[in-house]
Order: sequence, then structure tokens, then C-alpha cells
Amino acid sequence: MNFTVLVVLLIVLGLVLLVVELLVIPGFGVIGVLGIGSLVGATIVATRELGPASGALAFAIGVVLTALLFYVVPRTRVGREFVLASDQRGSRAAEPGREGLEGTHGVAVTPLRPAGSARFGDRVVDVVADGVYVEVGASIRVLKVEGARVVVEPVLVKQDETPAAGA
Repeated sequence: MNFTVLVVLLIVLGLVLLVVELLVIPGFGVIGVLGIGSLVGATIVATRELGPASGALAFAIGVVLTALLFYVVPRTRVGREFVLASDQRGSRAAEPGREGLEGTHGVAVTPLRPAGSARFGDRVVDVVADGVYVEVGASIRVLKVEGARVVVEPVLVKQDETPAAGA
């Protein structure tokens, strides 16, 4: 096989793998690494077998086509489906007034393993237990509020506060 053909095939394979990584497989994983490796391999083969000028040309072609790919794909109909179109300004992660919950007592509405829901007065809030599992109906206290995250701990009942058996 002619080395020029091999270099062209490696560049095309690299670009195809990058397109698959962009459009089919979410994230950056093995396919993306293989695509980049194919482009690097094309540069190495071109430099060793066809000379430094061909290696530089293969590298330049790989960079330009990859940049063009990342420019063109988001502007296609399929690419636009992967881009967030709406503006996120003005939205809030936390409900207003959660800061006032710190230190208050409530009751677990669902098991907290470690996340669940708790009732504070007439308000049900999503909470996270501080490292322990809490059963439904257990008394809890809010330790801290960090944005949308409300951290709680169970309120332990002391042994001497429990009613005596048979009394």
C-alpha cells in the first residue's frame, strides 16, 4: 500500500471517529482518543515515510479539518440539538427562604439514605442526612444550608427521657 494513501486513510479515520464521539457517544472517551491517535499516527507515518514536509502537511491538514469539524458540526441540525439554546440567567437553584431553616427541627417524611424529604412545619423540603441513615418519622435538625443543599442530622432522644416500662 502506498504511504500517501495510508496517511489519507488515517486522517479520514481520525475525523470519522471524532464525529462519532461528538454526535453518537456522549463525553470524551476511547473513541475520541482513538480519533486523535489516528490523526497523530497519520502525521508520524507521513514524517517517517514521506519526509518532514509531508509530515508537516499531514499535521496541518489534520488540525485544519478537525477545527473545521468542530466549527461546522454545532451549526448542523443534529449539532444544534446538542447545544443549549435557552438562557440560564435569572434562574435560581435554591428556593427562597431556605437560609432561615438552619437550626430548625423537623420530621423525616421519607427515609434519608442519605437524601430524602423532611417536613418543617407545613413545608416539605429535600434534605441530605449528614452521614447517617434516618428512618421515616425520625426527628431531625438542620445543620446548615448550602444553596439548594439542606444538611440535617437526627435528633437523638436520651435514654433517661424515654418513659419507663410499666409506668
